Amino acid sequence: MCLPFLAPLGLALGASASASASTAAAIGTMAAATVASGAFSAYSSIEQGNFQSKVAKNNAITQNQLAEANIKDGEAAEAKQRLANAQIRGEQRAALGANNVALDSGSASLVLQDTAQLGELEAQTVRTNASRAAFGNRVSATNSISQSRLASSAGQMNAFGSILGSGASLSSDLTAMRAG
Repeated sequence: MCLPFLAPLGLALGASASASASTAAAIGTMAAATVASGAFSAYSSIEQGNFQSKVAKNNAITQNQLAEANIKDGEAAEAKQRLANAQIRGEQRAALGANNVALDSGSASLVLQDTAQLGELEAQTVRTNASRAAFGNRVSATNSISQSRLASSAGQMNAFGSILGSGASLSSDLTAMRAG
């Protein structure tokens, strides 16, 4: 990985050329180690941010797939609920008819209407629950996308901090060597 932001550190190293040869070699070794350490730390920060970003993106994909599965499962459960409701109404009609009760008037009609209304309410509840589960997974996917962006930015910012820290450390060490 090319790290062009290390160029100013190289200039600082060149400024110490007027020192004695042994001091210059010591400074060069120390500077190289500091720069290499900072570069490695920066690279590691960027790679960690990229990895965390990819994990979060994959989580978002999975969460969106779960949301779609919630909707499909909800549609199937709703259809199953409607069939069960129809079966209950059919059993009620058969039982009432077997007892010679008129189905289109009176209490029998009210019982059948109530059964139909409650059955519809149950089917709609199943649909609503599936929609809520899907919504929760979509919100999680959106959060994961945000985490992905944040992880990528954090990796870059940590890398920048590593470079600044290495530069500050090198400057401090050079100042201490010149003073001592």
